[in-house]
Amino acid sequence: MKFRGDRKYLYWGMTAFAVIGGGLLVYYCLFHGTKISSVLDRIFAICFPIIVGFCLAYLITPIINSIEHRILIPFVKKVRKGTLPKNYKKLFRAVAIVVSYMIVFW
Repeated sequence: MKFRGDRKYLYWGMTAFAVIGGGLLVYYCLFHGTKISSVLDRIFAICFPIIVGFCLAYLITPIINSIEHRILIPFVKKVRKGTLPKNYKKLFRAVAIVVSYMIVFW
């Protein structure tokens, strides 16, 4: 005969362990908050340039894509009257990046 209630007790035990651990964590944060905040301030100060870079990349990517796909590729296709070689993709991307940074930071 199998006892099928063992999972129920396992889940209850894990829940109780998480509640006790969370309570101890809250207690530690309340009484040692200055230590934790100083460590978090240092971590944030170190990671701030990376966060700013990710935000800029996220915000500028649509501008780069629109410049590349709506302006550069149709213009060169019209001038060359045919398909584009593969080496033009890197050039288009570089020009689009430079133009978008000029637009954003001007």
